[in-house]
Amino acid sequence: PLHGLLEELGIRTGGRLRGLLDQAGIRRGRVVMDFSLYTTLMRHLQVPKVTGRYLEPMIVSEVLDAIPFEQKEVDISWHLVKGQDEQSVFAVTLPKARVDSQVRLIRDSGLLPAAAYSKANVLALAAGIPNAIVVHLEQTQTAIVLVSNVDPQVVHQLDFAQSESGPEEQGETIARAVDQVAGYNQSFDPRAQNVQLPVILTGENSAESNPVVQNLRQNLDWEVRAFTPPIKCPEGFPVEQYATNVGLLLADRVQPEEVDKDRDQQAPALDLLPKRHQPIPLPTFQTAVFVTLFLLALHPFNLTDFVQAQEIQTQAISRELQILRQQEKKHDVILINHERSQVGYESARDQTVELQALMADLGGSVDTLLARLNIITHQAKPNTVSLLAVAPSGNNLTVMGGAQSYAEALRYAANLRSYDLIEDARTVQIQGSSGREVDEESFANFQVKITLPVEDEPEE
Repeated sequence: PLHGLLEELGIRTGGRLRGLLDQAGIRRGRVVMDFSLYTTLMRHLQVPKVTGRYLEPMIVSEVLDAIPFEQKEVDISWHLVKGQDEQSVFAVTLPKARVDSQVRLIRDSGLLPAAAYSKANVLALAAGIPNAIVVHLEQTQTAIVLVSNVDPQVVHQLDFAQSESGPEEQGETIARAVDQVAGYNQSFDPRAQNVQLPVILTGENSAESNPVVQNLRQNLDWEVRAFTPPIKCPEGFPVEQYATNVGLLLADRVQPEEVDKDRDQQAPALDLLPKRHQPIPLPTFQTAVFVTLFLLALHPFNLTDFVQAQEIQTQAISRELQILRQQEKKHDVILINHERSQVGYESARDQTVELQALMADLGGSVDTLLARLNIITHQAKPNTVSLLAVAPSGNNLTVMGGAQSYAEALRYAANLRSYDLIEDARTVQIQGSSGREVDEESFANFQVKITLPVEDEPEE
């Protein structure tokens, strides 16, 4: 695997990437990656219209019959392409060892990949049109992807790393390869009219000033269109150089559950990240809200005990983090002679990352809660108002107290509404000390319902 080869050569790719991210100030965010052109093996298969629990076993069997690998050696991802009279399957297989190696490289940087897509698929999405031939020009390689109905149908790669050919010969070689790839899309029926697909040039070497591109245009018998992805970019941004990144963004925009099944539209890009590597979301926000409201219901104003409990929990997490870091160091020493300890090492590192994220989310929830209680009990409260209790009411809060007058109770509710951390505050009940309705000048017992802003839940 690539990860083992890099370790033998002493190349710490994860450390370099982690250093670049630290310099850029980027440590959090959704991480997506791509698999190289020949890492993925794509197949388009015609299958009978079968539904229910028999569909997936049938598709897996058909895919295994079309590839030279056993099921235990590969990860298989697929989606159906339904037609009027028949349905087909677009399937992608990946060697498990290659997937595990690339995911390990990303995790060495302290990141957790959330999705993965094939390079051919993201270039097809970046093209912006359903049918085209994408020619992706890089320093030492050229990738050619034939796109039909947004899915990659044929892929081909040319390697010029050890070639001594000049720009003219390279341009001719690429033009012949484009003709060869296009031949796979031609019909065998002589009566059928073959449609020429437009050619789109992308990649860091796709500039018009490049001699290879100039010779390629001279030798191509196909229409060459400008690369215009379906996304807005800043003026002057070299979008051709970042076609793969643009395709990754487009692929990750539409998730499978967002596709309208009642409409005839193209299925989203296949996420190739297997379940064993997908992050497990933790409901930290909901847990933090429940705990804080429960504690407030028991001790409305005993904030000292609550804060001390949070500090104890933070210290416990810190101690656990120190233990995990010590375990990580021990694993580093053991891995020199015992490769089988790799599983325990990865587990300790993953737990460290998850605990750090949990501490950050928990700290933010506690700070917001303390700020709201300070507003309720001090900043918004006039001296003529005394509070008796604060209690949770569903996702909101209820405040009970007394005021020297009806007007002072209403002024307290108006003060609460003026703060951004409080959505609304309404006086739902107000009575005199004798239990009767009061006028504006008599002492009043009141109850105020506070509506809290609905915070967006974190993306999974």
